[in-house]
Amino acid sequence: MSLRVPIAVGEAYVYCWADQTCRCGIVDTARASDKNRNAFLFSDGRAGQTDSIPMTFVITSACIDVKDQSCIAVCPVDCIYVEGDDRMCYIHPTECINCAVCVEACPVAAIYEEKDLAEDGLPYIRVNASWFEDKAATRAMVDELRASGF
Repeated sequence: MSLRVPIAVGEAYVYCWADQTCRCGIVDTARASDKNRNAFLFSDGRAGQTDSIPMTFVITSACIDVKDQSCIAVCPVDCIYVEGDDRMCYIHPTECINCAVCVEACPVAAIYEEKDLAEDGLPYIRVNASWFEDKAATRAMVDELRASGF
């Protein structure tokens, strides 16, 4: 099991995992607000994900229209959510404890550790985090991603 540990130094952050990989960034004060306190600019500049929310695990496109919910049943901290109008499940960015139990439970291999996402999975970092800010906008985002092949 790997654990993400945020180390704050002023407005700089370093997220380290047990496998000794790290990601650093600074708070994006232009985008940070009371509604979105987790706006970051990552130093590695991953695929335009400059406003990514630091995530432990991310549910990706394989979950769309499947919603098996085995992940919800096994999550020890109940950090995976879905509502009736949703096409997929969502992992809360700050409630997840990075235990990885959901990864094994998912029958369609839709859940990945954020640092292991393939290029086509990167948009789902924002999708998972934004559901907790604006569900209707996130549902529209999922529809757009699915229509464009992501």
